Amino acid sequence: MNIKALPFSLMYLLIVACNQNSDENEDVVCTLSLEPGIIISVEDANTRQSIAGSSTAFLTDGTYQETVEPQNAAAVYLAGAFERAGTYTVRVHHDGYQDWSVSDVEVEQGKCHVVTDELAASLIPIQ
Repeated sequence: MNIKALPFSLMYLLIVACNQNSDENEDVVCTLSLEPGIIISVEDANTRQSIAGSSTAFLTDGTYQETVEPQNAAAVYLAGAFERAGTYTVRVHHDGYQDWSVSDVEVEQGKCHVVTDELAASLIPIQ
């Protein structure tokens, strides 16, 4: 075997070995990141412009309550329920708009992290 071809042969064997599924209980490598259970994009119902940067969300699951504030004024979404599975009621508030809410938002636990549920809140301006 040509010595120059050895690294490519080893890489091929590694790729083939890593892509074989032995069974459902195979080892899974999880990251240390914290993943949100819920992401909410918030927009003005009339203009379709993002207003997430000045909105607040309230997440409730039984006795658990979480207030979600934007990270900064330019935020395009709100994120909460980090690594917390459950069934949530979500309410979004923005001054000058009708509150938006939805119930029975299920956040499931995946193999490593929660499965993120993406919501779109379209807020109606108060006349």
